[in-house]
Amino acid sequence: MYLLEHHFPSQELQMETSAYVLLPDLHRMDEESRKNIPTLYLLHGMHGNQTDWIRRTRLEYYASQYQYRIAIVMPAAANSFYTDMVHGERYYSYITKELPAIMESAFSLSPKREDRFVAGLSMGGYGALKIGMSLPDRYSTIGSFSGAVMLEESYSPSSNQSAEFMHMMDNIFGSEEGLRSGDSNLSLLAKKLSAAPEKAPKMYIACGTEDFLFEANEYFVSKFKDQLPIDYFTETGTHDWDFWDRHVKQFLAWLPLTKVRYK
Repeated sequence: MYLLEHHFPSQELQMETSAYVLLPDLHRMDEESRKNIPTLYLLHGMHGNQTDWIRRTRLEYYASQYQYRIAIVMPAAANSFYTDMVHGERYYSYITKELPAIMESAFSLSPKREDRFVAGLSMGGYGALKIGMSLPDRYSTIGSFSGAVMLEESYSPSSNQSAEFMHMMDNIFGSEEGLRSGDSNLSLLAKKLSAAPEKAPKMYIACGTEDFLFEANEYFVSKFKDQLPIDYFTETGTHDWDFWDRHVKQFLAWLPLTKVRYK
């Protein structure tokens, strides 16, 4: 695999940004294998950045060791929750529109729904579910590892969130109503998608039993597992990189990928 950091100006963000990209060794691949490579958009968590998955997991080793025919794109998204912020940047539009166009043009990646996947951890798990369920015609598969699936409950009095965190939520979503009633509410997106489950992306949802988000994931999955194509994975684990390392490995094996054919 090749690892590179691709820098480019973003019209949606109105600034320069970058993404880490893992690619198969294109020069050693036969002509047919180089065409329409599937892509995983892998999203970081809160207070993270585009380097996290490379620095803190064995992602590159897994992709290389098992010779997966896939490109893995890891963008930077600040603490945006992958949303067009009410007071801030347009990260949802950037991730879903501009970034795929740039990556597919630069690296000859497949634009097909069946070849486009999105996954992430914590805030990134929320982002992956939001993106994939909002755009089921563009993404065939979603992965959420310790995802913040019930983010609207941050506004509940019992959540005991800090004033700093709630100020960030207001900057992103505008208000409690903006999160509870809009397209940023994952339960509402899942309910809407349940009306046409045959069009829904396949979902890989994982959360450790000691994770502070475990109860929220249990509730979300129990509510929609009979209506949507959800594979749910739990095991002993907390909200940490050991858990996410195990599950990014398992997620790659779970995806419908082929192996690279080298010359």
